[in-house]
Amino acid sequence: MSEGKFMIPFGSVFVICGIFMISMYFMPGIEENSTGNPIVLIPFGGIFAIAGLAVMIGGIKAVMQASETLKLGSIYTGKIFRYESDPSMRINGRPALAPVVRFFDETGAIKEVCVKTGSIDQKKYAIGNTMQVAVYNNDAQIVNKTYRKIKGEFVPGQDRLMSPMEMSQRIGGPVLQAGMSPGMPMAGAMQGSAAIPEYNYNTGMQPVARDVMCPGCNGIVTIMPGSQVVCPHCGRTVGLTFENMIV
Repeated sequence: MSEGKFMIPFGSVFVICGIFMISMYFMPGIEENSTGNPIVLIPFGGIFAIAGLAVMIGGIKAVMQASETLKLGSIYTGKIFRYESDPSMRINGRPALAPVVRFFDETGAIKEVCVKTGSIDQKKYAIGNTMQVAVYNNDAQIVNKTYRKIKGEFVPGQDRLMSPMEMSQRIGGPVLQAGMSPGMPMAGAMQGSAAIPEYNYNTGMQPVARDVMCPGCNGIVTIMPGSQVVCPHCGRTVGLTFENMIV
């Protein structure tokens, strides 16, 4: 469920509770049956109702913005490059996943957007999956109706899209260093669960991320040569040597 669709029923519960608390004050016999001061129901009910209304309005705005982006935005097909957290929505105490999707724009430049999922399911939104996004006025939304059909499809130039050595530009933000987002560590730090390898002096080439098959579950894993990652499908550790040998 998207953030906006979650906020509307959540806010409506607060509004209903607030209205019920206020209406209790006007019920016959409330003063005779109450041990406290029943007039406090009015301000407390008002606070609940106003807070719920504010949440509902925020949810309606989010739904309208998402609908506008999907209707009027440009559609791009790209790859899930990494995850960021969505602190605006928590599920079971954990922030929701916000995948960063890289794609080529009309000029061939690599751009990236961060999209909200309303989910914590990394298997559903695995790194390296293909995803379509709609971009409009610096807002980006997942084209959910196509995701299940295309998530395993090949994207021309996907080796470049998945390479942390490639420069990308965040929509609505500055040009980023290779594979980095604002606030992330510089190259050489941990990227997801795998360390980004430096220049390979043995081959004289920069490493490029590859999609390989996990030996444990045959799922697709995106990995840099000379590094290891944890398979998002089965949890097995998968390594890839500089000679492209899966270990």
